[in-house]
Parts: sequence; C-alpha cells; structure tokens
Amino acid sequence: MLGSAGLAARADDGQRSRRTDRVLVAFKENAPASVRGNAVRRLGLERGGQFIGRHLARLQVPADRAGGGLASTLAALRSDPSVRYAEPDHPIRLAATPNDPSYSQLWGLHNTGQNGGAADADIDAPEAWEEATGSPNVVVAVVDTGVDYRHPDLRDNILRDRNGAVVGYDFASDDADPMDNNEHGTHVAGTIGAMGNNGVGVVGVCHTVRIMPLKFLDASGNGYTSDAIRAVDFAVANGADIINASWGGGGFSQGLLEAIQRAEDAGILFVAAAGNESNDNDESPSYPANYNRWSRSVLTVAATNSSDTVPDFSNYGATTVDLAAPGVDIRSTTPGNRYATFSGTSMATPHVAGAAALLLARYPSLTLAQLRARLLYNTDYPSAIEGMVIHGRLNVARALASDSVAPGAPTNFTVTHRGGNSLMLRWTASGEDGDRGVARGYELRYSTAPLDASNVEQAARAANLPAPAAPGTTQHYLLPGLSAGSQYHVALYSVDNAGNSSPLALVSGVRTLSESQPAIALSDDVEGTPRFSTVTPWAITTERSDSPTHSYTDSPGGNYRSGADNMLTQSAPVTLAGFAPELTFRARLDLEADYDFFCVEVSADDGTTWQRQSLMLTGTINWNTYRVSLAPFYGQTVRVRFHLMADSMYQQDGVWLDNITIGGDRLVPVTVGPEPNAPSDLSVTPVSKSELRLTWRDNSGDETGFRIDRLGANGSFTTLHTTEAGVVEFTDSDLLAGTPYTYRVCAVSPRGVSEATVPQTGTTLSDGPAAPTALVTRVERRRVVLRWTQPSDPNIRQNRIYRSRKPAGPYRLVRTIPATSGYIDRGAWIGVPHYYVVTTVNAAGVESAYSNESGISRRGR
Repeated sequence: MLGSAGLAARADDGQRSRRTDRVLVAFKENAPASVRGNAVRRLGLERGGQFIGRHLARLQVPADRAGGGLASTLAALRSDPSVRYAEPDHPIRLAATPNDPSYSQLWGLHNTGQNGGAADADIDAPEAWEEATGSPNVVVAVVDTGVDYRHPDLRDNILRDRNGAVVGYDFASDDADPMDNNEHGTHVAGTIGAMGNNGVGVVGVCHTVRIMPLKFLDASGNGYTSDAIRAVDFAVANGADIINASWGGGGFSQGLLEAIQRAEDAGILFVAAAGNESNDNDESPSYPANYNRWSRSVLTVAATNSSDTVPDFSNYGATTVDLAAPGVDIRSTTPGNRYATFSGTSMATPHVAGAAALLLARYPSLTLAQLRARLLYNTDYPSAIEGMVIHGRLNVARALASDSVAPGAPTNFTVTHRGGNSLMLRWTASGEDGDRGVARGYELRYSTAPLDASNVEQAARAANLPAPAAPGTTQHYLLPGLSAGSQYHVALYSVDNAGNSSPLALVSGVRTLSESQPAIALSDDVEGTPRFSTVTPWAITTERSDSPTHSYTDSPGGNYRSGADNMLTQSAPVTLAGFAPELTFRARLDLEADYDFFCVEVSADDGTTWQRQSLMLTGTINWNTYRVSLAPFYGQTVRVRFHLMADSMYQQDGVWLDNITIGGDRLVPVTVGPEPNAPSDLSVTPVSKSELRLTWRDNSGDETGFRIDRLGANGSFTTLHTTEAGVVEFTDSDLLAGTPYTYRVCAVSPRGVSEATVPQTGTTLSDGPAAPTALVTRVERRRVVLRWTQPSDPNIRQNRIYRSRKPAGPYRLVRTIPATSGYIDRGAWIGVPHYYVVTTVNAAGVESAYSNESGISRRGR
C-alpha cells in the first residue's frame, strides 16, 4: 500500500477498461538480489520488462492471473518485507511578428481578434520577443509520442550530439529512434520551439531552443507508467532544463512521482497538462498533473480559448491547477512536413514550457524556484477564469520583465509560543519592492544548526505558509513537527514576482519544551456518545473494531456500492487554539488499490467548503494509526470529515474508523523579560585576501547566540550568521581582496535582540603590502640611522630591516620591528660599507618587496 497516495484519474470507460497486466515493484535498498528474485518467483511473476532503476522492476502478471488476480498480487507484494512499494504499471494516454507564413493563425501567441476571439487574449509573445527569442543552450525534453526531427520547422532546433545524431530515445519500442508515428509529440514540439523567422510554417514560443525527443507513447497514443519513468530519468541524465508532459491517465504512481522528484533535485521544471475530462482536479485528481502536491518541479496547465475563457473539455482546479494557457485551435507542426490545428490541455502545456525556455534563455542563472515565480506571479487575470486556476493565464512578456529590486525582509520576527513539538511565529509583513506593494510568497526554513545566507537553502522547508499580507500587517505561522527539548534556528524571507528573495529574518536559538504536554479538543472511541454524524451508509458497527468493541464503517454488512461517494462528518465544530492541532485516528481499509480512495477533508466555514488534506489511502491494510496536521487551521473553528470515493468497476469491504482524536502539543507563551545585554569590543582583523575574523566581548551570559550583520552596498545591514551561545568569534569568508567591510554584532535570546555593537570596519588583505619608499641612511654617533616613508595601509603590522656589505645584496635580516618609519642600527661597523633595504609585513605574514636601497661608505657617509 502506498503510504501517501493520491486519487486516481477518473478516466473514461474505454480507458478505465484497459486494465494493466504489469506491475511496478520497488525493492528496499538493502534487499539482496537473491531476496528480490525469490519474491518474483514465489508469486509466479514473469520478467516481461526490466529493472527501470537500481531497485525498481517492471514485472508481468501471468495471463491466467491478470484482471482480478492483480489486486491479490499487489497485496502479496506489499506485504513482502523486501518490497518498499508495489503498484500497477498504469496505462497512460495523450491528454490531447516573424515572417513564418502561418504566424497570423497563432492567436495564442498574438491575438488581434482573428477568428472572433478577444484581442490580447494571448501570452504577449511579440512583446516577449523584444527581450529574447531563445538560446541553443536551453534543452526541453518532449516526453510524448516522439518528434519528427526531420520537419523543416524543427530540425535545426533538435538536440544532437557532436556527431549530429539525435539525443533522444523510443521507450515504447526500446530503440534509439524517437520518430513520431502519431502526431501529438511533433505538434507539442512545434508550439515550444518551431524555428522563428525561417520563412517556413509556424513559429514556436521559443524561436531557438534544443528539443530532446523522448517517445514513450505508441502510434495510438498509449503507453505505460514504467516507460514514462524511464523517459524522465533519461531527461535528467542528459541535461534537460524543462520536461513537457502533455499526457495523463491511470492512477497515482509512487514510481513516477519519485522520478519527478529526481528531476526536481536536478533543478528541472516539469510542465504537465491538467487533463481533458472537464473535471475539477481538486476533487478528481489527474496524474501527472496533481503531482504538484508533492513536487515543486510540477506546473499544471489548464487550457483557454481565444476569448480568454476555459473551454468545456479542460480540467481545472482552484487549488491544484497552477495556471492556464492557450489550448484551443492551436496550429503547429505535424509529421511529414505538415501542419495541423489541435485543441487540448496538451496544446496549452507547451506554451508554458516554451515560455520557461525563453526565460532561461534570457536569464540563464534562474533557479527552479525563480523560474516558477516568474511564470506564476506574472500572469494575466481574465475574470472568466477566476476560481478555475490558482494564478491566472500565462503572460510571457510580463514574466520576462527585468526586476532587480528585492522585497523587503519581514520585520519583528519572533517566537510568541512554544510547545514540545512546535513553535508559534509572528512577524510584520514587508513589501514586494522594498516596503512597497505586496510580496508574492514566503519561504520559511528551520534547522537545529545556526542559519545564514550560505546554508539556508539546505535547511528543512516549512509547508502551508500564509500568503504575504500588506506591508505593516502582523502575520502568524505555527511550525509543527519539531523535536522536544531541541534548540531551533528559523529563517523567514519574502519572494517577489521575479523570484527575488528578501534578506533573511532570523529567530535563533529557541528551544522547544522538554516534553510535549497534550491537549485534547475532541476524542471519540465510538463507545460513548458519537462525535460524528452517521449519515447512511456510514454506521456504527461491531463487525470490527480497534478497541474495544465499536467502530465507524462506510459499508456495514457488505461491500461499498459502485461509484460510492460517502462522507462521515464531525457533528459539532471545535476551535483549534492553545495547542498545535493534529487529527489522529485508527483505520482499517479494504479498497480497490489505486482506483478507490479514502481521504480527510477540513472545513473552516461550518461545512460550506471543504479542503482536502494530503493524506490519501488506498488498497488493503490492517489497523494502523494515521496523523493529519491541522496547523494551517490554527485559531479557526473547524469540522473534519472522512471521505470514501470509488469508481464503478470493483467494490470491496470498505473502511473502519476508531479512536479519533483532535488535539496536540499544548503551547505556552515564551517568557518575556529584558533583552540580553549588548556585546562590546568588536574587532575586525584581516586573515587573508578573502577572510576577516571578528571577535567581541560577551556581556550577557544568558544569550542563545550572537547575530552577525554586515553592511551592504545599499547602506543597510544584512544578517550573515548567528552563532551558538557563548561563541565570541566568527570568520567571514569568500570576500573580495583589498576591500573594506563593516560589521556589527547583537546578542539574541527568546526575550529579544540586544542593541548592536558599535560598527567596526576591516579590510581584507590585498595581493601583498606595499613596500616602504624614500629610504635614507646616515651615521650619527657611530650608529646608522634609517628613515623611510611607510605605506598608509592599516593591515601592515611589521617592518623588516635587511643589511648587506655589497650593493644590491645579498641581504641579511637584521631585525623585525613593529610597523614604524625609522630604525637605528647599533650593530653596524662604522668605517665598513653597509647597504640597507626595508620591507613591510601584513597581518597574514605576507611580506612586501624591498624598498629602495640606501647605504653608507667607508667614511661613514
């Protein structure tokens, strides 16, 4: 059984009847090959496929056991201790001003109202092309039916190796020729990157790009999850920047999700079609579109028409579909040097993939997060699509706009309450451009180690953050899932529409309580007064229970019905305040694996609307404990309901629930007291050309750490690092040689932040100190007196005096003295010639070149 699964796509009857006779099995990392082989042989499976990855196998269920036997095969595999997960190998199907002659028909790029559409209901491509038209360094993998790599509008934009061979693969036929024998993949590729200004056919969003053709769907547009996994991994291994996925079908696949997460780890954007079933993906998820719940690599795209409305066929989702793009009557390339007009979210998706390629051509250093931000936070918002997607309709020109002004950092960031496993955070919102406008998002990271700009991206990332509010607004967030008695460091920053990040706001050294103190708002063991309404078919039963005799079930006395859509709803709402709220329950399930699902939903408006939570269960499993964080609803009054959803194919025994609790970690106010005493005696000493060492005096004794701030070019201090308690030194590295830097230090504790030290400046060492100049010597009272001009460098710590009996050396070191501009040599023999040079030595021990030479003659002159 999948530990955390999503809903299967509600496919049409024809597609749903195409049941697979193949399974994907992921073995545990430590499972020896002999153990893996025994599991396969014991169940009589056939190696009809191959290992997709190091521990992921594609296996064939024998013909006499396909269909109904698939469920029992999966159940047996899932109970095998060497198996991490097992799932069906789901069938997948298609989701379906240049001089180029057909450019005027491409309303999605430039809509003048042609064909009865609304002027400017487009992605503003001509405006974007004034900024960029593409780059051969950007690679888009088209995972589809293949691509006609000989098409005159595509051939020069196909990714090839140094020998001119196409970089791609046909996973459907398992050969190296990804030629399209459908039409779909070539059409998608043309929208992404048909050559611009070549006097042929159409033009893509990105005139110059490199298309990687990856074929896993056959001539009829059908394929398997296992081949999609192989295609995604090929794209990752061969340098793709973007993956276009204009397809869907089947159910949730842990294997495909993990492949997409590998793409995310490589910084690759995965653009997926929302689907063409007219479904609300919030209610009936479609994959791979709904993998955006688990991976920030995935962008899900709905379709719009030339009037800026969502067509009837397009899937949508106010919380699950990221944005929309043109997808109706889209003209593009098809195999055999031809062109055709198609409609579907398959056609919308490559508009977004092409826009992403254009952004990477213009801004090659964009991170995945910045690329997402530019695409999502710069959309148009036609009223007709409001509530159907999260962000709006693609506008590539706005996404390309230059914006170097970072948002302001959140201020007054602090911890107000803490528990054994959670912290309540509070801050004041800043603006999108400094202190103006509203930022587009927050990132919050936390760690048991001190955080600064150099390591914040490696820290754990918090989920379900509130949207930024207007500047000056107080905002809160409950950070759950921490360890009791542990010290945490928390960093918060804002993100703007270009993906620019604000400076960090830091809370350092806050310790959770030594143990969690439970608080209970609702408890139902189904033995006393029920706390949930048993609307038919839900009922209280004694057929099965966890403890002692009663439980809730959706199907007393038999199987759930075909197409079941059954809810068990909390009778009276509860207020989630004073504790870190969590739903805990025990459940036993007997559901058709990967097609019938059980989930949890929460309402904060007394049942008017419901928000589905991430826990989705399927398959057969004995009594187990499940937990759902309700932290996003802190401070609100809520109801919870349990929801069973089934398709029309097979029915099983259903769900049993027991020992349901809403409660959590009790929160107590952080002790308020005087701020810690400020540190003093800050000193900044050069260590090398790239490092400065800071030391200071600790005057508080009860701080949790010290915060080091450095003055930036904009005249504001930015936090670099927070030390542990009692640490009174820090080395700043990766600095520029010979450059001054200014610092201040504050003590921090849960009570607040101290006053800062007086700012101090230090200068990194240059390539070497300058040598003294204008050295002169003379004899006074049988002693040789030296005088020179010392360089005005505060990093010079010493002078070295050298002497020789001959002009130009060789010189012998006479004395090393503190930095000065003169010296008296009492050891010289008067009447004998002496020749002197002087050097300087900096704090790192680096010595200068010699000064000019000056000497005395036999007569002492």
